[in-house]
Amino acid sequence: MTKWRKLDNSAKIFPIDSDKNFSAVYRMSVLLTEDINPKIVKDAVNKTLESFTSFKVCLKRGFFWYYLEENTKEIIIDEEKNYPCKYIDKNTNNGYLFKVTYYKNKINVDTFHSLTDGSSSIEFIKAIAYNYIDLAHPDETKNIPEMEVKQNIEVNDKNTEDSYMKNYQKSLKSPKGGKRAYILHGRRIPLYGVNVTHGFINLKQIIKRCRKLKVTVTQYFTAVLIYAIYQEYLEKYKNRKLKKPIKICIPVNLKKYFESTTITNFFSYISINASAKELDLLDFNKVLEFVHDDFKKKLDKTEIARTMMKNIKLGNNIGVKLIPLFLKRPIVKISYIEIRKYSTTTLSNIGKVNVLPEYQKYIDNFLFLIAPDRGEKIKCSTMSYKDNIIFTITSILKNDGVEKKFFEYLEKENTTVQIETNGVRENNESKLYPKIRNINRIDKVMLIMTIISFVIGITSLIVNHFVTQHFKWSLLVIAGVIYTWITVMNSIKKNVNIASRVMLQVILIDILCVALDWIIGYKGWSFTIAIPISIITANVTMLILLMCAFKIYARYIIYQLIIFVWSMIPAVLCLIGWVPTNILTIIATPIAVFSLLLTIVLFAKEVNEEMKKRFHL
Repeated sequence: MTKWRKLDNSAKIFPIDSDKNFSAVYRMSVLLTEDINPKIVKDAVNKTLESFTSFKVCLKRGFFWYYLEENTKEIIIDEEKNYPCKYIDKNTNNGYLFKVTYYKNKINVDTFHSLTDGSSSIEFIKAIAYNYIDLAHPDETKNIPEMEVKQNIEVNDKNTEDSYMKNYQKSLKSPKGGKRAYILHGRRIPLYGVNVTHGFINLKQIIKRCRKLKVTVTQYFTAVLIYAIYQEYLEKYKNRKLKKPIKICIPVNLKKYFESTTITNFFSYISINASAKELDLLDFNKVLEFVHDDFKKKLDKTEIARTMMKNIKLGNNIGVKLIPLFLKRPIVKISYIEIRKYSTTTLSNIGKVNVLPEYQKYIDNFLFLIAPDRGEKIKCSTMSYKDNIIFTITSILKNDGVEKKFFEYLEKENTTVQIETNGVRENNESKLYPKIRNINRIDKVMLIMTIISFVIGITSLIVNHFVTQHFKWSLLVIAGVIYTWITVMNSIKKNVNIASRVMLQVILIDILCVALDWIIGYKGWSFTIAIPISIITANVTMLILLMCAFKIYARYIIYQLIIFVWSMIPAVLCLIGWVPTNILTIIATPIAVFSLLLTIVLFAKEVNEEMKKRFHL
């Protein structure tokens, strides 16, 4: 019988609310001192899953809630080709709730929050690193204890209890709701891009400064973040005070306050609310004093329990329980549109990462990233390892004002900071990340394609009106344009093999049109109108996908070749006289040829590599 388990109280909401725009995904990365061997990574992950058996699950839909079921499929390991913390599509990840990728000397584990929280994820990626090093250097690590000894005793990989319910106190009253937060504004990076900025900060300098100021590192960074946000947006809006408070959401590891060794989620939040109406946010010392006092008040065990109880009471409400899942989903999504207006950004501190001394010479660093979204357009995370504390800001905004002001303040206070980015805003090469897209080129491509789409739609309407009024084929053209845009944007959101879907859809639609034409009395419109339009749509869709994200979609060039061969069928039928020559086929054929030739010219290396791989040329 297939094993299954309930989602913990916190995890219940994520699959209901998450989508391409709110991925609920975070990333842990380990940087080794050597380049990654893909085969060894896969072996290391499989070996790790022998211990972390609770991670071998997939998400299933129940009648009232989602649940987790044992997953026996093969784990997929792939080279990093997309932005971090993207939505994990179960269809391209064999159903797993975490995704493992690698790049140069870096192993990434992107995790959907329904699976576990950050404190357990760091143990998981440490275990992967240990196993990788064991397999890569067997002679040097053969005397090191097995994984059970290596693991952090605070996390038990066999314990999947719902620690929320274990520590539930019905008698506590829920805290009152607050005011809406100030939401960051600005132009977004096109095509769902994410900019990553890592600040590698001297740990000793930060600790020395925090001790001098009598605050914790998290409190200090929270104050600097509030100060940076206020400076950036006060300056942007011509010194007008922000009417809404800047609210920083701070995740709290509940394992530090309540008895638990669960490997599932067990965290809560506190919210630091800094209002310009009540506090001079241009005075850093006052901001820091406020943050310190607010932390002290809200990190009280009773206050944390009250916040935790608020969420548990909602999940245990009999009315909420009895609402079918298909109704819960829209209700939750609508409610969370409002809930996201109560936080400016999130700052999560995993703390210090320790590894066994025998492995330290192989492990260079760790990174922690959180996915930004439409509500919190930047998110911040931090962790420390050896002599560095790494403060990371992920952002969907084109403007980097907050990042600059944050790190400039640290440097002004004589703190050594080394900045590394994924090169998205600057279109630069990155040491830590592959270059996904040139956003300046994408802006131009999107503008040109938008203009072309309007021209195609208007031209088809005009030609249809004056030439063939008896059949409104121009509506099919416009539908094809809309389909192209939906397909392109959806594929980039989900990072799926959309090329195969485009290929299958165009073939099936064409066959369906021919069958329909035949059933209702053959008039030939399927070959002279419907099929040419679908061919044009498919070729343009593939071309846009390749131009926007060629590193991701170059491996799908084979599907474009199949679409090209299919596109030649109407032209051949016209040449041999089986189908009358028509204007749409005359347009569709050169578009298909141009699309293929342009792909070969622009991506010759990728095409050549794909042909060798597929056909052993």
